[in-house]
Amino acid sequence: MNKRIISLLLVIAMALSLVACGSSAPAAEAPADVAMQYITVEDAAKVLNDEAYIFFDVRKAADHQTSHIPGAEGHDMDAAKEGDFAAGVATMKTATQDLDKNIVIICYSGKRYAQATTNVLSALGYDMSKVYTLEGGYTKWTEVYPNNVEVSEKIVAPASDVAMQYITPADAAKVLNDEGYVFFDVRKAADHAAAHIPGAKGFDMDAAKEGDFNAGVATMQVATRGLDKNIVVICYSGKRYAQATTNALAAIGYDMSKVYTLEGGFTNWSEVLPELTTAGPVEAEPEEVTLTFWHAMSGANEEAMIKITEDFMKEYPHIKVELQNQGGYTDLFDKLMAAAKANQLPNLAQIYSNRLSWYVDKGLVLDLNPYMNDAEIGFTAEELADIPEMFLDNCIWDGKQFALPFNKSMMVLYYNVDMLADAGVEVPTTWEEWAVASKKLTQDTDGDGEADIYGTVFANNLSTDIAPWVHQAGGTALLDDATGTPLFESDAMKEAVTFLNSMFQDGSARFQGEDKGANIPVMQGRAAMCVASTSALPTIEKDTLEGINIHCAPLPANKTDAQLYYGTNVTIYDVGTDAEKEAAWLYLKYFIATDNTAYFASQTGYMPVRKSAMNSDVYKDVLAAKPMKQVPMDNFDKGFQGDRCIGCINALNALGDEIKLVFAGEKDLDTALADAQINGQKAVDEARNS
Repeated sequence: MNKRIISLLLVIAMALSLVACGSSAPAAEAPADVAMQYITVEDAAKVLNDEAYIFFDVRKAADHQTSHIPGAEGHDMDAAKEGDFAAGVATMKTATQDLDKNIVIICYSGKRYAQATTNVLSALGYDMSKVYTLEGGYTKWTEVYPNNVEVSEKIVAPASDVAMQYITPADAAKVLNDEGYVFFDVRKAADHAAAHIPGAKGFDMDAAKEGDFNAGVATMQVATRGLDKNIVVICYSGKRYAQATTNALAAIGYDMSKVYTLEGGFTNWSEVLPELTTAGPVEAEPEEVTLTFWHAMSGANEEAMIKITEDFMKEYPHIKVELQNQGGYTDLFDKLMAAAKANQLPNLAQIYSNRLSWYVDKGLVLDLNPYMNDAEIGFTAEELADIPEMFLDNCIWDGKQFALPFNKSMMVLYYNVDMLADAGVEVPTTWEEWAVASKKLTQDTDGDGEADIYGTVFANNLSTDIAPWVHQAGGTALLDDATGTPLFESDAMKEAVTFLNSMFQDGSARFQGEDKGANIPVMQGRAAMCVASTSALPTIEKDTLEGINIHCAPLPANKTDAQLYYGTNVTIYDVGTDAEKEAAWLYLKYFIATDNTAYFASQTGYMPVRKSAMNSDVYKDVLAAKPMKQVPMDNFDKGFQGDRCIGCINALNALGDEIKLVFAGEKDLDTALADAQINGQKAVDEARNS
């Protein structure tokens, strides 16, 4: 993420006297960190209305726009914080022009943004005895004075682009020194710093050009505060940046008869009037970072991943993310294990917590807490609270966050609406109702003595996904999380297996067998109900035979109404450079941002992993159109996630082998569970020692 600034002063001959009004940019090489002097929030509050003081909010423009200290000016220094010293110089040069006041710098925590601003002000020669940093930043201010903040009202973008009026470079040159005119250079700050029209003020409107209208509004509100002059807007070619600026100026009510766009932009100016150009430092391109992300997504899931990843790379052009499909989940996890032993792990990977535990134990996974808690690139308290605790907690070991939720789904009961209605069967809500309904819905249509339509179909891995029925029978876990000891002989386990076995024994239930999923027989009219994940929704929507109406419900309850939520997380492995690790964090954070997780959920069978996304207008529209997606939302308070201790998946496989023998009538329950306990413990021990 660090940008290297090349100190290069381009000297351009200034042939016309007009150039005299422009000033050369200071050296673009960043100094060593300049010592900051702090002011407490209490002392800052005392001088908030003192005319000798001015407050500079140097957080991102959008955050300033959302809320800020009353009267604070927004001067986005994100670029400078990221290493673009020249961009910071351009921003602060404009902000401090003709200024002789005490400056109070407000950033998020009083650290990196404030430090970058302090360095820039020092390089510009500002009197540093008058520069203060707010101790604890805006975060501390809101803790002490939660009611003393100013919230900017969101300004709606115009329905259509506002018409621009143009001025030629020749005519613009005539008013370059006219006090009735001011030139706004709205290109990227680094480009303004590199070269600009003499005297032009730099106001980076890149965010607005990219669609962040309110960031542009915030920038223009600062730029035009107390201003009553003709504005000449300078962008690259007189098009998109100028249009975004014009729209923002119109929205805030500036007199548009006084707003002009430089025809052909800075490109045209530099061709027509090369002598009237002030040169400055040139910024080097940031060093490219390439990340590898191993996943097991396919179809609509993979397409959604690609879309979000491409959007990320547009926002962070120096970060390249290579999505590498490893096949199915089993393939992915086998390849990850091989990569771990060969010391060739990827930067990021999709993984279940019951698999991740081994990598955590071996010290191969990056602790995300330092990134999550970072005042500049981490989560705010509101963002962290926005991720459901159930999902976060599933990725925490010894207080450290080793992954973030990615694709989450719920195990549900799918059913053929018409089959149930024709048989006079209500959607079952209890084990007893389910067993009765399953038997009633089973049909032998050809009279050969074997069922052609089954009441219920289970996935082949039923035995390893038995957790919801154990929980519903009063159990809490299948293995002890701390020791890994299997709890396969518990009363809850016996009750759960006995119930499930009853449907196999009366012939009303079967496994999916050769079908690709338990949902397939229901989609094809060969079963009335099945147990499967909501991740199957895209397949159900696409491939269900015409005339078959499918809906879903939570799993029928017993002693408790526990519902299983599962799915993978994304972890960052402790490999690569610091820059790669930070880039991986930025990508992971971006992927689960509200808009992106809402989009991913809308395109797939998974649910959003942010509360704000679940409650967003966009996702509410999705729920209205696809009511089956509502079921995971409505049952979230009953949710739990499965066991995750080292070796638990191996132990559950051993349990599955034994339970299948019970379902097949080849072994009694007590013997099978006793053998599963022994074999499961062996599996745990082997996994821990591998």
